[in-house]
Amino acid sequence: QTHLQTDYMYGRLTPAVTAVMGLNGTFVVPVGLTYRYTDSLLFDFKYTYTGGAFAWPTGYFRDRSQLSARVTFLLN
Repeated sequence: QTHLQTDYMYGRLTPAVTAVMGLNGTFVVPVGLTYRYTDSLLFDFKYTYTGGAFAWPTGYFRDRSQLSARVTFLLN
């Protein structure tokens, strides 16, 4: 497992990528992008790619790559 993250625009834009590999040849690569509009409003975009040599019982997840978006608003 390894993780790489950096900040752009004075910490407002944060791209990140993680690679997780299993001993049986399976792997997952989640890629994320966080945009901090203000300290109380954040936008998150994530894509998770799943692949590798699947066998039972993890074969179910072979075609289950995911895309997500989230908005977080902090009320004080």
